[in-house]
Amino acid sequence: MFESRPKRTKARIEAELYLDDGSHILCRIGVGQGERLSDALNDERQFLPVETMQGQVIILRKTTIAKAVQLDQKMENANATDPFEILGVPRNVSDDDLNHAYRGLCHANHPDKLLAAGMSQQFVEMATSQMARINDAYERIRSLRKQEHEAAL
Repeated sequence: MFESRPKRTKARIEAELYLDDGSHILCRIGVGQGERLSDALNDERQFLPVETMQGQVIILRKTTIAKAVQLDQKMENANATDPFEILGVPRNVSDDDLNHAYRGLCHANHPDKLLAAGMSQQFVEMATSQMARINDAYERIRSLRKQEHEAAL
């Protein structure tokens, strides 16, 4: 009546899920060995079990997930040295848009957020390093703008 099949070994991926209601969840998602986060999100199941950083298991309907960010992935701009590239803004960005981009990156990458969520020290260190890069890039752009403004006077 019941078939016995071998249990698959699961790896756990730490991720931040942004839901369609505007909320987000820091969680761990079980995936098969060699599978990626995208495999778990795109398989045939309609629901996805996730473990919150507090250890609570919740079952999410996949259609409620608007965006998923794997926390141990390398940042696209990890090797960038150009401050505009680091912040992901064009060179002609307005001061308001620059401030908005900077604040958004600070919110998304702040190490205290990961520490409070119980993330591993590796992720906290990665976020600390990323925040230093973000702060440096922002200050370099602000300094450049100040020099350009003073030269124009």
